[in-house]
Amino acid sequence: MAVWWVGLIGWLGLMNWAGLGWAGDWQTGWQSGWYLDGGGYWAARVQVTVTNRTDRPMEGLPVPVPIGPKQGEANLVGAEARSIRVAAADGTELLFALLGPDGKEIRSGAIPAGAALLIPVDCPPKGKSTYWIYFDNPLAGQVPDFLPDRLGLVNGDLEEGEGDTPTGWVHDRPDAQHRAEWYFNQLGLRHSYTPWHFYLFGWGHPPKKVGNEAPYAGETPYREADRAALRPEYKHLFQEALRLFWDHVKQKGWADRFVL
Repeated sequence: MAVWWVGLIGWLGLMNWAGLGWAGDWQTGWQSGWYLDGGGYWAARVQVTVTNRTDRPMEGLPVPVPIGPKQGEANLVGAEARSIRVAAADGTELLFALLGPDGKEIRSGAIPAGAALLIPVDCPPKGKSTYWIYFDNPLAGQVPDFLPDRLGLVNGDLEEGEGDTPTGWVHDRPDAQHRAEWYFNQLGLRHSYTPWHFYLFGWGHPPKKVGNEAPYAGETPYREADRAALRPEYKHLFQEALRLFWDHVKQKGWADRFVL
């Protein structure tokens, strides 16, 4: 087994809050048991040390690890992306994102120079934390889940991608605010139903939860509950949510557009 190491001081010069370093550590035990090992083993690893220079804790902060053969880079060039695994010092396997030089996600194939590996970092204020990048297991399968974060603006000219979604971009969800703007201001429609969140009674079913508050004591379908007596906490939360919604509707000039 081999450990790759390179020295690095202040690679994140543009980010004064953190520093990265790589070093060989033959004293630390070789971690194992990673997901989808295919019956093989990981023959090489890179140790990553993160230094938090701020007075605030890092909690799951995505930190980029540059990949390449140069000093200050993790030399994973040519390694099979499918075999990459990332672990914390205590052996916890972590999600990661492997991005090519063009910002596109890499999930299999040889890793090129100029790529970056994003790892979620936990690090105390003015402290350090250690992570391991394992690679070189020809039998490893591709993990099904990856870190959703991205590094900077990806595909800013919108020229890459398939279908109606450019690479590195995600469509806004069609929330009630955007639908209302479209219905009333663009299409000129006069009326709309109140959002589904405020729909409580219908078809003989008991009202749904509002946030974490149940309408009645006990378990659904609340067979023993007095259906005419909603829990006070439930009524208060629903009324506050409806008040905030209605204040917003009036502010937008839509008070006569919604059907309650």
